[in-house]
Amino acid sequence: MTIRHADPLLAALCRHPIKSVGYETLVATDLVADQPMPWDRAFAIAHSAAPFRGDPESWQPKAAFLRGSAEAALMAVKAEFDPITRQIVLRHPARAPFHGRLPEDGPALVEWLKPLWPDRRAAPDRLVSRRDAGALTDVPDPWVSIGNLASNRALGQRLGQELSIHRWRMNLWLEGLAPWQEIELVGREITIGKAVLFVEEPIARCRATSANPETGRIDLDTLGALRSAIGVEEFGVYARVLQGGRVALGDPVRLCHTATRSAGADGHAGGAATSVVTQRGPMAARWARNTAARRARKKRKKPIANDQDVYVPACACAFA
Repeated sequence: MTIRHADPLLAALCRHPIKSVGYETLVATDLVADQPMPWDRAFAIAHSAAPFRGDPESWQPKAAFLRGSAEAALMAVKAEFDPITRQIVLRHPARAPFHGRLPEDGPALVEWLKPLWPDRRAAPDRLVSRRDAGALTDVPDPWVSIGNLASNRALGQRLGQELSIHRWRMNLWLEGLAPWQEIELVGREITIGKAVLFVEEPIARCRATSANPETGRIDLDTLGALRSAIGVEEFGVYARVLQGGRVALGDPVRLCHTATRSAGADGHAGGAATSVVTQRGPMAARWARNTAARRARKKRKKPIANDQDVYVPACACAFA
């Protein structure tokens, strides 16, 4: 594996205000500790067979909602969302643009989506959001998702076609890693801009990624390509925000060591950063080792316990 001699950079920021219904790109955002990306999957479209009434009290599995894995046409929706006014614009190649305000215009949005949803499935019913103010992401944990542009290019080369990053519906995209190097971040802490994140585990993938986000039509066997490349249907990694802060395009990404404020008289811990490339061998074997290791980390306690136990990252160019 090639060892890069400069810090990777944050190259793209993506948000999906309505689960499976629209993607947009950002220049910057403010991450919050123990929260997903602000306004990412803040809303979803529940179908008529959803196992709850009204808005869900808490997180619900994706099967309760309209989703790209059930209908590829949804993957071609593009979004423009203003969190302050909650105005949203949705565009699809087969529909006139939708303009509305969330959640008030939820019924009109449902009607706009009905022609994109197959009759054989439970019908779109209502726009919902969680009563506990959480996100309706694919996992119950309050994580953000991180992708590696080099891995996306490598998979595209295997498939013989350039891949849009929007197939994967991830939040943060890094440039400067070697292909598939993101797996070696699992179990490590990184800084992006002012934020500190703990990389939790790889992301299991579904057939929604086989749909072209420009056309909304299935055109590639992305899952088969992943199995061929790394032995599993995983792409990208989940991370927990340990310390919130602003992240923006072009921010450096670094590995870091952390400690409590009691570590030194000045409240800052020392420690040298280490190279991200710590393992060698077949990529599929490394991915399998991390799959086993992440199960043990499920019981990992939150690092920030109280006001006297806070993170002070000591970071350097860890990718050199």
